[in-house]
Amino acid sequence: MQPRSGSQVNRSAKQRRADIAHPFLAGEENRLAQTAVQAIWLTTDTANPLCLVGKSGVGKTHLAQAIGQQWRATSATRPLAKFDASSLGRGNAIERLLKTLRSGGKKAQHGLLIIDDLHKLPRSDTRQSELAALLDEATRASYHIVVTSAINPGEMSQLSARLKSRLTAGLCVELSPPALHVRREIVQLTAMLHGVELPTSAVRRIADTENASPKTLLATVDAIFDFAEQQNTLVDSQLVSRFFAQRSQPKRPSVATIVAAVARYFRIKTKDIKGPGRQQMLVRVRSVAMHLARQLSNESYANIGRQFGGRDHSTVMHACRNIDELLKTDPQIRVAVRELEETLRIAS
Repeated sequence: MQPRSGSQVNRSAKQRRADIAHPFLAGEENRLAQTAVQAIWLTTDTANPLCLVGKSGVGKTHLAQAIGQQWRATSATRPLAKFDASSLGRGNAIERLLKTLRSGGKKAQHGLLIIDDLHKLPRSDTRQSELAALLDEATRASYHIVVTSAINPGEMSQLSARLKSRLTAGLCVELSPPALHVRREIVQLTAMLHGVELPTSAVRRIADTENASPKTLLATVDAIFDFAEQQNTLVDSQLVSRFFAQRSQPKRPSVATIVAAVARYFRIKTKDIKGPGRQQMLVRVRSVAMHLARQLSNESYANIGRQFGGRDHSTVMHACRNIDELLKTDPQIRVAVRELEETLRIAS
């Protein structure tokens, strides 16, 4: 389908994202990462594991997904396994993979293992031991291992010595925010993949925001297409201008929206965040949600408490103070709060 200016949009952004595989565009600022990734297909003598490190939105998960897509396209007969670090230990996927790797059969060799969002790894000795064992078995089976994280594994104090040694044995590459010309290419390519050729002025209006991340750019383009759908009109410079004029009006997320975002991020249920559970992990997640609710929703402590299972305002105040202190000392909490703020800002 040839790109066309002012194309009518008939599907939701969610449907379009499901259908389209966005390639990772690398400028000079990320040339090392691109070279390291290309080596996966060019030679078996690669740094292993390859850790892709960077702030929220720079494209770590996007690049990992692109690696997986190319692996399926070029190495269809070789195994591919992908896990999100926050979900390790749920279900029996890890156990099944370990059993396959330990079998020593041909189907268990020379595959690709992707571990996404290492910084979300639960603070659990059991989970960390499972991951270390998985890395050991994958290495013995000559797997390529790709890990993404917002924090360099060598700087994650909560990791066990065994796990840290496995993760730092290869190459850690830091991804940088894309340069201006790369941001423009991302916007142009994203629109073209949707069948729309955006005018140059519209591309610049979207891409020229200082240090805009790939995640933000993709979300903005999707939001513009949805805006066009709501307006029942074409995507052109005038529509893009109207979109940004509307977005400039202040809009705060609701407490419910914040709780839902936190639940998705930590892969737990909203009812658990609002419920009476007192497990350490759950209490910390609930405190993050309360902190964000206070910072972003403009609701009072009392109103926030009522929306967290009828808790007292003093409970919310204590949670907020606790997170304020953790933000000074805990890199995992800093990353979680920053990424959630970014997600909620894009959504609003």
